[in-house]
This record gives sequence, C-alpha cells and structure tokens, in this order.
Amino acid sequence: MKFLVLISLAVIFNNILALDLCSDADKAKITTCYNAHIFPILPNKDFRDNYLVAIRNETKFAEICVGQKHLDECLGGPLIQRCFNIEDLKNVTFVDNNFDARIFIGIYLQNVYGCQKVPQLFKDQRTCIFYQGNLCKKDMSNCSSINTFSKCAVERVTKHCGKPAGCILKKFTTLESCYVPEVCLGCDSLNVNNKAIDALCHDDLNSGIRYPANIVIVVVTTLLSYLFCSR
Repeated sequence: MKFLVLISLAVIFNNILALDLCSDADKAKITTCYNAHIFPILPNKDFRDNYLVAIRNETKFAEICVGQKHLDECLGGPLIQRCFNIEDLKNVTFVDNNFDARIFIGIYLQNVYGCQKVPQLFKDQRTCIFYQGNLCKKDMSNCSSINTFSKCAVERVTKHCGKPAGCILKKFTTLESCYVPEVCLGCDSLNVNNKAIDALCHDDLNSGIRYPANIVIVVVTTLLSYLFCSR
C-alpha cells in the first residue's frame, strides 16, 4: 500500500514538474509567434543592431510595442515564464547559442519595460535621453566598455533630463549589457522571472507631470473667478 502511495506521489510530482518545463511544442510556438509578430518589424538577421536603431525612432518603437503586445497574446504568460530563460531559449530554432538567447531575452525585457511600464515617460523623454546619451561613446564589445558608456550616459541624462529619465536609461543600459559578447555580471541567469532590474532605481515610478505651484494657483484662481462671476 505504501509503495502504491509513493508511486502515486512520484507521478503527481513529475506532472507538476512537467508543467514548469519548456516543451518542444512551446519552442515551436515561440518561433511561430516571432515570425508572425516581431520579425516583420525587426528582421531576425542582425536583430540586436536592428533593435538599437529602431528604438531611437518614435514611430518604429510604437510599431515594436504593438508587435510586443501581439507576441505576448500569441505566446501566453505561462509559456513566457517557462521558456524565456537562456537554457530553454537557446534551443529555439532561430536562436543559435547562449549569446543570442541573452539578446532576445534582454530585448524582450526592454520592450516590456518601455512599452508597458513607462510608455508615456519614455515617449516624453526620448529626445533628451538619446541626445544626451549620444554624447557618450558607446562600445558594446565587452562588459567594461558598455559599463563605461552606461555610467557616462546615465550621469548626463540624469543631470540634463531629470532623475526619471536617468532611471529609464539605467535600466535600459543594464539590459543592453547582457547582449554584448562577453557575459557581464548577472547576465548568465537572465530570464523574465528575474526582477533585479526593478531594484536598480525607482525614480521612474509615479513620475507624472508635475506642474509648478504658480501655474496651479493661476488655474485655480481662474476657475474660482469663473464660478463666482457666472452666478
């Protein structure tokens, strides 16, 4: 009797584990969904470089965000959580190795952040972020060079565009460090379930437009005058 119970428990345990594994069917679906919703916007060939150019263009990035939304709907949350890690994604047909897997996961996370978490702030600060960032030399050949660029760009953007913009760039460049050929700190375990990026800074949260006090006073005074004078 105990033996049968143990067998039953083992079967249940294996079934639970199977639910968390990225299957061949899952990997085939990833290919189908990327072919349908991402690669028409960003060709797979030179995917990283295509993306780095596209995000500088507001219209193109808006297209990417639409594609990202459709991609998420096509894949579904459980599959994304199961499969968007380096070990599984590197076995998808259009991904050649660990380096490619880091690129696709990093860019996926950048899109989640830019398209879903801070879309309006990123749109408002885009011009300032890229103008100030371009004043720093960008070299993606290794960890040291990308970190040097990130430090320079984040400092400039924070100073000239504000803390929320600096926070956005810090999170973007941290993810970018995961798609240089060398494996940078924390990038060997990059996956969609790792929320480490959220802890980098918090100035991008609740960073809506704040009107100066004098403008608020003028608006309130005008409204009150209208209410009392219209009686």
